[in-house]
Amino acid sequence: MIKKFLITAGLIVAVFLNNACYGAVDEDETAPLKGSALIVKLKSDNIRYNPEEEQFVATGNVVINIEDQDITIKSEEVIFDQLNQVIIFEKNVEINKQGSIIHGDYARLDLTVDSALIGKPDADLTQLNIEAETAEIISEDIEMLRGKATINEKDLVIVLTTGSFGSNRDNNRGMFQIRPDIDPRIKYDIKAKEVLIEEYEYYNIITLKNTSIKLTKFPVAKVPVLQITTDREDNRVETMLPEFGHRQELGAYFGHGHVFHVYKGNTLKALPIFSWGRNSVGVGGMGRFMSRNNRTEVFYSTLKNKVVMEGEHKLGFISRDTMLQYGSHAYIDNGFFGAQRPHYIIEIVDDRKIKDAYNLRFLLRSSAGFAEETGDFSTAKFQLQGSLFTIDSLLGYKDYIDLGIASNFSIAAYGTGDAHGVVRAGPTLTSNLGPVKLWLAYYQGGIYGETPFLYDRYFYGRSNLVARGSVRLTKYLTLGYLTSFNLTKDNWNNQLVVENQVFAWVGPEELKFKIGYDVERTRTVFGFDMLLGSENSEFEFDKLKVIQK
Repeated sequence: MIKKFLITAGLIVAVFLNNACYGAVDEDETAPLKGSALIVKLKSDNIRYNPEEEQFVATGNVVINIEDQDITIKSEEVIFDQLNQVIIFEKNVEINKQGSIIHGDYARLDLTVDSALIGKPDADLTQLNIEAETAEIISEDIEMLRGKATINEKDLVIVLTTGSFGSNRDNNRGMFQIRPDIDPRIKYDIKAKEVLIEEYEYYNIITLKNTSIKLTKFPVAKVPVLQITTDREDNRVETMLPEFGHRQELGAYFGHGHVFHVYKGNTLKALPIFSWGRNSVGVGGMGRFMSRNNRTEVFYSTLKNKVVMEGEHKLGFISRDTMLQYGSHAYIDNGFFGAQRPHYIIEIVDDRKIKDAYNLRFLLRSSAGFAEETGDFSTAKFQLQGSLFTIDSLLGYKDYIDLGIASNFSIAAYGTGDAHGVVRAGPTLTSNLGPVKLWLAYYQGGIYGETPFLYDRYFYGRSNLVARGSVRLTKYLTLGYLTSFNLTKDNWNNQLVVENQVFAWVGPEELKFKIGYDVERTRTVFGFDMLLGSENSEFEFDKLKVIQK
C-alpha cells in the first residue's frame, strides 16, 4: 500500500521534469494523479532536477497527500533518487497516518520495500507523547524503536498497588485516576520492553509489557502487563521488595529473592524464607507467578511442614467477570461471607454487576467447585450470592453523615444433598469528619439449613454490627480499624468479635507503605501504593507499535 503510494509519488515528480529540467519552477499544486486505485497530490514551492545524479529535489513546504489512504507527508525538502529508488524527506518531517502524527528531522522511504524509516521521530498520539530513534510504518501500522513516552493528561496518576490491601472490593477507582489533589514529587525510572497501542474508533488501549520500575536507581517493582484502557484497568505489579508476614500454616516468615521475567513478559518471584513461632524455627521457600490472567502463590516451611497455595486464573473466554479460584491451607475470598480457609478448594467464580436502577446497585456472585474440609471430607459445592444496596445517600447532611441501605443473600447446595441459606439487610451510615472517616452497618437476618463444612458456615450471625474507620494523623501517617460483632453469638463457637483488623498507611502521598494485622485469622497483610504522576511518568521503551483497528 505504502509502496504503491511512493511509486506513484515518484511518477508525479517525474511529470515535473518536462517543465523544470535542472531549473527552478514555482508550483502551487499539481493536478491529482490517478493510478493503482490511489489519488495522490504533491504540493511544493519549487522543484529542481539533477540529471547527473538522477535526482529530483522539491523544496519549500512540500506536501504529499494520498487521499484514499488518509496519509499526508510534509517536510521542507524532498529528494527522489531514481537510481536507487529512494525518497528522502529532510527538515521538519511530519507524517500523518489516519490521525497518528509522527514528527522527525529525517525520513527515508525505500520504494523497493513496503516500509518507511524515520530518524529521531517525535510522535503525538491521542494519549501519549513519544520520541524515538527510529520508526517504521508498515502497511496500516506504525513501529518505533528505542525511545521515550509520557502521558499527556496533566492530572493523571498511575496507581500501582500490591499486597493484600490491593484486593479490596471497595477500592474500584481503577489504576489510572484523575487526581488534581495529588502532586507526585518522586521521580521514577520506568522501562518497558514493548509498548502496544491499539487505536479503535472510539477508544485506545495502551499496553506496556515487561516493565521495570526503579526509584532513584533502586529496583522496586516489575509489571508483566500494564494496560491503559478507556473502560477497565486490571493490572498486576510484582515488587522487588522483601516478603514478610504471618500465616497460620507457616508461622511468621521473612525472605528476599529475585523477580524473573519469563515467557511473554510474565513474572516469577522466587525466594528462600526463614520462619519462626512457638520456640521453633524453620526454613522454606516462596514462589509467586503473575501474568495478565493468572496469579499464583506457593509457600512452604519446615516449621509446620505444609504447602500453602492460593491463586486465581481469569477465564476471559467466558467473560471478563469469570475466573478459576483455587487454594490449599489458605484463606479464600467467599463474597460477603469473608475470607474462609478450606483444606483445599477449586471453583469457578463469576462476580459481576447486574444492574443500576432507582439508586440501587445489584451485584451477583455465583460459584461452582469442589472443596475438602480438614479430615479428608470432600464434596461439590454450588453457591449463589447477591448484594443490593443504595448508590447515593438516602438522607444526609454534606459529608458529615450519609444514610443508606444494604442487603445480601446466599443460597448454597452441596454434593451431600445439604442446602444452606442466608439473608440479611439493614441500614448503613457513612461519615467524613475532616481527617476521620467512618462507615457503620447493622444487619438483621436469618440462617436456614445446614452446611456439611465447618469452614464455610456463616460466622457473622443473625444480628451483625460492622464498623470500619480511619484517622489521618498527618500527611505521612493514617491509622485504620475494622471490626465486626455477632451480637447474637450464634456461630459455632459462640464468639462475639468475628472480625478484628488494624492497619496503617505510612509515607508521602506518592509512595504509601501499608501494613496491617488480622487478629482473627492471625495473619499479616502488607503492600504499597505508588503514584506515578503524569509529569514524572516518562518511560523508556525498546519497541513501540501502533495498530489501527
